[in-house]
Amino acid sequence: MKYLGWKYLGIYQLQRLEKLFPDLFELKLIGTHEKYLVCDNLFAFTGSHNILTSKGLYGDHEIGLRITESSIINELIDHFDECFSWENHKWI
Repeated sequence: MKYLGWKYLGIYQLQRLEKLFPDLFELKLIGTHEKYLVCDNLFAFTGSHNILTSKGLYGDHEIGLRITESSIINELIDHFDECFSWENHKWI
């Protein structure tokens, strides 16, 4: 992916999806090293893979978990909702 300052091209692609599907997709730059995504209340994924930046070209081994336990998914959603978004902060 192309590096654009502190952002990677993947972020812009995700922002486009957010604009196209505002009721279905939400991206938030929370400024931490956390990596997880939630698909509705069906499943969540968390792991060491840098989803927006890793190309997978160097044979790096990553690990992740697919979670289907609703209580854990709800905790991840609540955590996401409570996090501050750095995306529109004036100095970024």
